[in-house]
Amino acid sequence: MTEASNTKVNQFELITPQRLVVAGITSREINFIPEYEQKLRRINAICVSNNKKWLAVSEVIESGAQISIVNLTSLKRVSVLKIVDGREMKGLSFTVDGRYLASYSCIISGQTPTSAGPAPTPPTLPAPSKPLLSTDGIIYDTTICFWNVERQTVHSQAKFNENIAVMLVSPFSSAQILTVGKKSIRLFKTVEGNLHSFSPAKKDTQYHNYTAAVWLGDGIFAAATDNGDIQVYQDMELKRTYTNLFDNGGHAKLIRSTVQGFTVADSLASVYIFEKNVDIMSGKVVNGADNQPEFFKLVRTDNTNQTFPLVHIMPSPDESHTFCLFDNNSLISYQTSDREQGQSFISDSHSSTSHIKRNAKISTGFYFHLGPIAAMDVCFKRPVLVTCGFDRTIRAWNYNDKSMELLKSVAEEPLGICIHPLGTQLTVAFQNKLRIYAFAFGDIIEEMSMSLKASKEMQYSHGGHCIAVVVNNITQLYSTITWELLYQFKGHTNVVRALAWSHDDRRLVSAGFDGVVYQWSTHDGSRCDEHVIKGLQYSAVAFVPYSNQLLVAGNDGFLRHIGKKTASPSASTQVLSEYPVGTDRVTSTGSTATIGTGYVIAGTVAGVLRIISFPMTSHDARDYYVHNGPITSVRCSDGYLFTSSEDGTVFMFKMAISSSINNATTPDLVLVTKLSMEQQQGSIQELENKHKELLSRSEYIEGLIKKQFEEQLTSQRKDFEMRLQAEVDRFDEMNKQKITQEISFREASIQKEKDHIKASEELEKLYDRRLKDATTRYEELRTLKEDTQFQLEEQMRVTQLKHQQDLKSKQDISDQRLKEEVDKTAAKQREVEFLHSQQVEELDQQEEEYEFEIAVSQEKASRLMQGENTLLRRRTDMLIHDHDHLLITIAEKDKEIDKHKKRIQLYEENIESLRKEMDERNYTIGQKETRILEIKQKNQELEKYRFVLDFKIEELKEELNPKDIMMNDMRAQIKEMDEELQRTLRSNDQLEILVEDRNLKIDALQRDNKEYRIQVNEKEKLIRMFVEDVHKLYSDLDSSQWRSGVKQLYQTYVTQDSKRKITKEDQERMKELARQRQYMEHSLGILKDKALRGEQRLKTDVQRKVSENTSLISDLNELRRENWDLKSKIVILENQFKSGEHKAAERVKSREPVDSNRSQTSLTFAPRGRTAPVGFIPEDRLRVTTPKLNDGTTSPTAGKPFPNLPPKVTRSLSNMIG
Repeated sequence: MTEASNTKVNQFELITPQRLVVAGITSREINFIPEYEQKLRRINAICVSNNKKWLAVSEVIESGAQISIVNLTSLKRVSVLKIVDGREMKGLSFTVDGRYLASYSCIISGQTPTSAGPAPTPPTLPAPSKPLLSTDGIIYDTTICFWNVERQTVHSQAKFNENIAVMLVSPFSSAQILTVGKKSIRLFKTVEGNLHSFSPAKKDTQYHNYTAAVWLGDGIFAAATDNGDIQVYQDMELKRTYTNLFDNGGHAKLIRSTVQGFTVADSLASVYIFEKNVDIMSGKVVNGADNQPEFFKLVRTDNTNQTFPLVHIMPSPDESHTFCLFDNNSLISYQTSDREQGQSFISDSHSSTSHIKRNAKISTGFYFHLGPIAAMDVCFKRPVLVTCGFDRTIRAWNYNDKSMELLKSVAEEPLGICIHPLGTQLTVAFQNKLRIYAFAFGDIIEEMSMSLKASKEMQYSHGGHCIAVVVNNITQLYSTITWELLYQFKGHTNVVRALAWSHDDRRLVSAGFDGVVYQWSTHDGSRCDEHVIKGLQYSAVAFVPYSNQLLVAGNDGFLRHIGKKTASPSASTQVLSEYPVGTDRVTSTGSTATIGTGYVIAGTVAGVLRIISFPMTSHDARDYYVHNGPITSVRCSDGYLFTSSEDGTVFMFKMAISSSINNATTPDLVLVTKLSMEQQQGSIQELENKHKELLSRSEYIEGLIKKQFEEQLTSQRKDFEMRLQAEVDRFDEMNKQKITQEISFREASIQKEKDHIKASEELEKLYDRRLKDATTRYEELRTLKEDTQFQLEEQMRVTQLKHQQDLKSKQDISDQRLKEEVDKTAAKQREVEFLHSQQVEELDQQEEEYEFEIAVSQEKASRLMQGENTLLRRRTDMLIHDHDHLLITIAEKDKEIDKHKKRIQLYEENIESLRKEMDERNYTIGQKETRILEIKQKNQELEKYRFVLDFKIEELKEELNPKDIMMNDMRAQIKEMDEELQRTLRSNDQLEILVEDRNLKIDALQRDNKEYRIQVNEKEKLIRMFVEDVHKLYSDLDSSQWRSGVKQLYQTYVTQDSKRKITKEDQERMKELARQRQYMEHSLGILKDKALRGEQRLKTDVQRKVSENTSLISDLNELRRENWDLKSKIVILENQFKSGEHKAAERVKSREPVDSNRSQTSLTFAPRGRTAPVGFIPEDRLRVTTPKLNDGTTSPTAGKPFPNLPPKVTRSLSNMIG
């Protein structure tokens, strides 16, 4: 399954052997694109245009390579782009408008391209004057062609000598083409019909091999390297490099663009999601730690927890899901729309900031077999398909939903599988055992096992009461109820490879490698018929529907139709027709038919599904190249065709067959007794009478129930409409009152808001004074900070100067020591040279003496000479050793000098880092100071608003008292309405339950009626067949055939088995009806209990809410009473204040002394200034003096400003004052 571009479409493009198909994601339907006139060899690449209209396919046919343009709407090829030099195009990419197509080919220089037919000559550019060697020493010949799709010509092309891996046309500009490869990034631009190449700086690309790339914006693209880096370029300039992204040490394999950024996938099943790093407020790109623009940030890593390598990745069109294709043929999708914003991310190539890591929650999985499929079977009564494969798994599929329902792993490799027609039982064959599983309740549970070796072929009967199992060359028949061995069919001399049941389960056919086809009777276990072709190995067999004729296929390349030409029992089985299939051997067959003509469906070794018309008089056939390996099974069920193959895939086809093959001939003569006919007619008459009675009774009951229900529904509807109208009128009246109160409240609030504005102005001036004090304090702190910073810089300068002096002195000492060592070494060398010259002179002199004395005493001279030579060698070795020691000492000194230099460099780096840290801290301090000022200003504004809002809240609380009373009345009305509504709902629920009960009974009666009708039809059909057979027997002139005809009639219609079978079926149906009725009555009782429990819970909740509302109302009433008390006491206090003021004024005028025996309270009034808000008593307006008693002691209420008021009022007034 491949996809060739970043264009998001609602379909997958799949490449199958010699076929290109389009598969839908949601519908999961496959449409085949018709084959080209010439045989298709292979497909190299595909690409879909942005408007989802065109599909470009790079393919190779018999005459050469070409590019086909397919219309995705009609699935037809509209044009073909011929390639002149026969190069196979490895990649394709459409422009934004879909008018142009870019393609590239990359071959090793010297290879011969595929030959192609004649085509128009495109404009060419001169090739490079000198071929370039790639980095791996191989010369590549790469060509990029820019096609005009409408004219089917090459608009421009370029040639170069680099190995490229990816080519992409910019989705933002049709004139830009990007290529990446081994140590290469190129950008081609089309200018006046030519492609001009541009490359980034060589230092950015010469050390990287690029594996993937994607366009991210106009002039912006990202490229991935094989060492795990991702580079972002803008206008061919490297802007950002992301490193250390992959925890597992891998590298990016695929990159796909998204609306928010791009997605990266590595080969180890991990997906990395990058998003644009843009400031939400300013809309600008955020800078990284190095003050460089950082275009994207890594926000999340999704681990798919798959052990197989990732092959491909593609976001869905709405980017809510991501589809991943793995090397094990599994396709999964997981949700990506719930991205967590604002999390930490990797800011630059040296950042250690972590990002979000999670395990992807797989929402949809397309799990395929990891190897060849051994066998497949289909259930006839349920939409279930079962498969088993060499990956040691058993899988159950729902072919209506096209999804896998169950997966079971087994310890051994399964060899074969078959499922019961009802879908309740599953039989799987292993190497040494046959295991029977229960297939129910969403699981596969093993029930029993049988010791049978290598029983690969097995098949259930159509009724499911028997199963045939092959053990080497013996076919065994078991009962699926008791699993008792019924019969053993022996006769084959080689392995049996195919089984088939007749449509009535009376016959079983087996075919094997010995070239023999046997038909066995399942009634008595005898052999009914046989057909032998020596030297032939049969691999498939199937019954022709509704007949005893067979379709067989072997290894000789023929599909045969065998059977008897006449209905005579003595007639032998012969080959009726043959169809040559050639070397493409048939592995499995099936057939489908209705009343006219039919078709034979055959699966071959080459993976071809062949549809052959039946009867096979002509060689008309249609081939579908669907599999990439031998087809192992072919099954038909309910208009669908299923095929499985060793390539690990299962294909599902929807069949629309109009007619079927001819029915087999039936006997012309039938004999029946009059007694049996009368019995049949009597039973039919009884069934008809019962049917009429049940029909009339069900219609009468249905009419009564319907009439009663309609009357109840009409009365309840009228009552409910009257109540609803009354409540609507009441709601309108209350709504009018609410609007009137809102208008009056709005006018009062406007007046009070004006008063509060005046108070807020006074508070602003107060906060201005505080702000000036805070500013002065800030200036003092800033001056202190500057002084501290100056001292710190002075201390750093002194420390640096001292460090430089120490460093210089140490360097001088080391230089002096080095110079002394060098002088010593030179002196030693001169001494060595002097000794060497002296030794040479002494040797010359001794040589002359030795020559003079050599004739006299040669032996003595040689001994002396050897001794002298030994001494000289020792002295020379000592000098050489001293020289080596001096060299080692010099090397150690050099190392010490290098260490000092490194230490100096480290000190310089530390100084530089400290400077950077100081700059960063200063910058941070400035930002924090600015932030502090902003917070202070906001705090001041909030304080103003808080004070004003407190006043508003207090006044609103006072005004809400009348509304609370009205709300209580409304709550009582709502409560009454709720109770009425609950009574109505309960009555409706009871009626609905009654209606459902009646409907269930009606449905049961209708099902009984339907079953009786079916039985009557079957009886009528049987009588009609019996009359026709009697008529045919009577009209036959050959009296010799009457005996056999009468015998056959007796066996067909008057056997005791048929009578007993009919009676058992009737009893089973009646029992099933009684069980279903009992089950429905039990279910109804359970539903009634649930309804009663739900009603009880509802009553409890209503009572609890009523009690809570009562407690809340009592609390509100208590608060209102306290509020009224406070108001009355405030009025009394104001009156006392006014009277005291009046008395004080009179005393001042009359200058009369105050009585000392009375407790006195002196009030001092400040001069009037600004007007205070309503209810606000400033501290300078009212000062309370401590009262004195007659005996000079302090009053018990001393220190309290309002001794005669309650504590709550005293606290509120104290808070207002200070």
